[in-house]
Parts: sequence; structure tokens; C-alpha cells
Amino acid sequence: MPQKTTSVKISKASSKCLDKIKKANGVGKIELVSRMAEWLAYQDKTLQAIILGQVDPVDELSLLGIIQSRKAPDAAKKRGRHKAARKKAQSRKTAKKDHQETTDSGVA
Repeated sequence: MPQKTTSVKISKASSKCLDKIKKANGVGKIELVSRMAEWLAYQDKTLQAIILGQVDPVDELSLLGIIQSRKAPDAAKKRGRHKAARKKAQSRKTAKKDHQETTDSGVA
């Protein structure tokens, strides 16, 4: 992946936080900051505003509730897909087991 060099100045406190995360996860500061930027870019705009401190702390909880309610239908769809995939996998296992038992008993 092509890389671009960007100089970023952060506070000493932020640098210490990065060091702590880096040490705990074995990830370099540059990679850590890159991943955080990519993650933030894919978040809901409201969540971005909260993370960036652009929302009054008093309003954060109610906005987070709104974000959760927006994501709930997507999560339900994903759970449904996962449930269907598990059911399909279980059916394949059962069919394979039945076939194996039939083959072992000499009936083909």
C-alpha cells in the first residue's frame, strides 16, 4: 500500500497514551495513528463529532442512543445472515454425518 509521510504534533499526554497502546498491542505509533484515522473516517458523522469533541458532553448520551437505534436494523440483518449461515453449516454437517454412517454400514 502506498504511504504518505505526514508530520503530526501531539500533546505529551496523547503521546503517552499512544505509547501505552503501542506497548500493550505491539503496534507502532505510525501504524496505530493510521488505523485510528481509517477507523474514524468510516464512523457515523455524529459519532465523529462526539469523538472530536464537537458535541456538548451533555448531549453525547442521547446522540449515542440515536446512533445505536440507526445501527440496530443493520445489526439485526447481520445476525439473521449469521444465523442462516450457522443453520446451513449445521445441515451440511448432519448430511455429511448421515452419509458417513450410511457408507460405514455398507449401504450406499
